[in-house]
Amino acid sequence: MLEDYVKKEFQKLFGPVFINLKNIGFTPNRITTLSIFSGIVAALFFYKGSLITGGIFVLLDYFFDGIDGMVARLTNNLSNRGFILDHLSDYVIRRIWYFSLTLGGFLSYKLLSLTIFSLAISVFLMNLAMIKKLKIPYWTTAWADWLIIPAVFSGEIILFFQMMIMAHLILFSLNFSMIMYLNK
Repeated sequence: MLEDYVKKEFQKLFGPVFINLKNIGFTPNRITTLSIFSGIVAALFFYKGSLITGGIFVLLDYFFDGIDGMVARLTNNLSNRGFILDHLSDYVIRRIWYFSLTLGGFLSYKLLSLTIFSLAISVFLMNLAMIKKLKIPYWTTAWADWLIIPAVFSGEIILFFQMMIMAHLILFSLNFSMIMYLNK
């Protein structure tokens, strides 16, 4: 609920700016492409061992990812291509960060595998519930990917990835329980 309020106020405040972005050639798909580019650059820096610089590009990725959909809705420019690009950014590029951190020596393959597995079961549950048209709790789409930000800026990669795994498993358990309750 708070997230909806913040989005609404943010959109009210910056809506005219976002509409003008389209007028100067920044379409929602181009903004999503900037998000993807920022995510790939972040992965390259993680692989090279530069956490802070990679973290700055993670912040840019999240910024562009946060406004692309808003610009699409405000300018009535929704498209299947945009949907696919956005999901590429959200689901593929962010996993590349994990692999880059592993290849850069910051994360073990075991922790990488557990992180991917914990996220995968949460995503699977959400998608299955949506396909089956079940009632789902509001927070079902909340993920713990954002924990990568304090992880890379603090250098505590292992700690925050352990927290991410726990968050995914807790979210999965809560969502599963709520889906069972809401659909009995």
